[in-house]
Amino acid sequence: MNQLLPMESRLKREATSLRKNLGIKQAQALNLISQQYGFSCWQELRKALDQRAMLNRETPQISMDFIEDDDVILTTEEYDALDQERYAELRRRSAC
Repeated sequence: MNQLLPMESRLKREATSLRKNLGIKQAQALNLISQQYGFSCWQELRKALDQRAMLNRETPQISMDFIEDDDVILTTEEYDALDQERYAELRRRSAC
């Protein structure tokens, strides 16, 4: 696969044109197009298109906006409740 791959919609249009000109089924035309790009069948070419899409997908950035202890004011009861929730979660995790 040394060639750059066009968009899937363009490949399908090429296959449709082949289908009409050669009088073959769309699946056969898709396989012929795939072979022109060095793939054995449409499914293999489709996998390559999906991989390209995954690589081109933008990765979300990690937020650097953290809440500092002084930014949130909790009452003693709220701190106690939060501690109890944390301890309960730790017990659940350690029980597994």
